[in-house]
Amino acid sequence: MLRPSDDLDLVLVTTDLSELTVAKSLLASEGIPFLVTGEESARLLAAPLLSPLLGERVLGARLFVRHEDADFVREVLVAVSDPP
Repeated sequence: MLRPSDDLDLVLVTTDLSELTVAKSLLASEGIPFLVTGEESARLLAAPLLSPLLGERVLGARLFVRHEDADFVREVLVAVSDPP
């Protein structure tokens, strides 16, 4: 399990819990350890009145991986978000 004190790179910021679930599943299937922060607060954005006021920068979930895995993870996430 990763800790915030590890050498981590931010690879995803999202308020879309479906996108976060897919990303976590992909990383788990590849055996890549990750750390997620803000997942609980991202759920608040499901409230229509809060979304425009707070937005992703404040409440978005953040997905971190080890520095040595970051480039590969970014490539995988882009490939999944932009299918051919």
